[in-house]
Amino acid sequence: MSVTSYAEDILSDISYDPSVTTEPKLTTDIQPPVNVGTLTDISGCVSIFGPLQICYDLNLSTPSAAITLKVAGITVITGEISPAHPCLTLKGNYSVAKWDLNVCLRVAEKRITLEGSACVTFSGCKSFNITLFHWGNSVILSNVSSTLLTGAFVNDNQPPHHYIVQGLTGNAEANRISLSYHGPVPPQLRLNQTYYLGSHERNFPNAKYLGYDGQYLQFRY
Repeated sequence: MSVTSYAEDILSDISYDPSVTTEPKLTTDIQPPVNVGTLTDISGCVSIFGPLQICYDLNLSTPSAAITLKVAGITVITGEISPAHPCLTLKGNYSVAKWDLNVCLRVAEKRITLEGSACVTFSGCKSFNITLFHWGNSVILSNVSSTLLTGAFVNDNQPPHHYIVQGLTGNAEANRISLSYHGPVPPQLRLNQTYYLGSHERNFPNAKYLGYDGQYLQFRY
């Protein structure tokens, strides 16, 4: 699970379209839009970079998910992922953003993943290999607003603030933070103790450690 930032344009084959003010313009065809009115168990949006958001409406009984890419709150692309069509390619541009992304349904791992790259005018580019949502050990919620966290760290919340872990990637959603982590859990992390959790996007001065599920360090804020 990683996010890498670039100062240079890594999507030079796709042009920006800053003149766009209404209808989105795409550079490639995608799967037909799905019926957004279908029954879902979990829905949420993840802010991945600048004005770009990936939203999902997950139906656990199928399982399948309606996927929406938004730019500054405007729906640009919709599609569906399912066991029959597990990956959806999103490639295009709208206003100050452009992207070449793949969203996949990993049923065996109970995850929705995101791979690819996106660029935003004056903000550079980012490449992604991340989990958008993992429903294996999550409390089922009807609607989730999520923020992607990069460069995340945890310190002991005591001067001089020693780092316990750093350079992690994760999500903050519904008062819960999940940081992707592989390796032995640092002994400084103790259940129900409060730590300072920071990232490039947002800081959480009083994050309570909830444990490690084998993939993610879990905190509540």
